[in-house]
Amino acid sequence: MNHMSMSKMKTVLVFWFLHGVGFFYTFKILPHMLMVGAILVGIYFPLDSYYYKKEGITVPDEEGARAPLKIDRLHNFIFKS
Repeated sequence: MNHMSMSKMKTVLVFWFLHGVGFFYTFKILPHMLMVGAILVGIYFPLDSYYYKKEGITVPDEEGARAPLKIDRLHNFIFKS
């Protein structure tokens, strides 16, 4: 499967603009995208809930105090080029 990078995607949008395709043209498919998303969630959520309940997983008892969440080496994310 070929994934588009952002630079290629911008190039495609520029070519659409040069060929007279309006910027807001893509908003015409928004109702279709929302409908497909709702159908997928409507199928996925009941199936996921059913199989989750079928596994019988329970919440473990809390054993002592929890340590706060901490990200080590955060500077690597800040200074990454």
